[in-house]
Amino acid sequence: MTRKAKIFLSIIFIFTLLTVFSGVVLATESAGIPNPSPFGSIGELLDRIFDFLQDIALVVLPLMLVWAGIVFITAGGDPAKIKQAREIVLYAVIGFIIVFLAPAIVDTVSNLVAEP
Repeated sequence: MTRKAKIFLSIIFIFTLLTVFSGVVLATESAGIPNPSPFGSIGELLDRIFDFLQDIALVVLPLMLVWAGIVFITAGGDPAKIKQAREIVLYAVIGFIIVFLAPAIVDTVSNLVAEP
């Protein structure tokens, strides 16, 4: 399986988990079961998770870029190492973009799925 397929399947898996989890939370609220979490809704929980992931991404992205620079500098003209450095930069930036677009994607999907 290629890396693109693994990334795509991971994204689909995460969105499936979020959809199932939000359905379970909505079902328990309508059944009269009290909410044991400190969050008032699934939206608050997701916001806190996204904030945490964004904080981590702000630390990890520069580290990955430095690592790619080290790999590139030590490549010594080796095309495989140069390609590896480029892939590190590409995947770090893609991951950073996904983390920062995740709240907007979830909001868009929830607005599309929400009843009028």
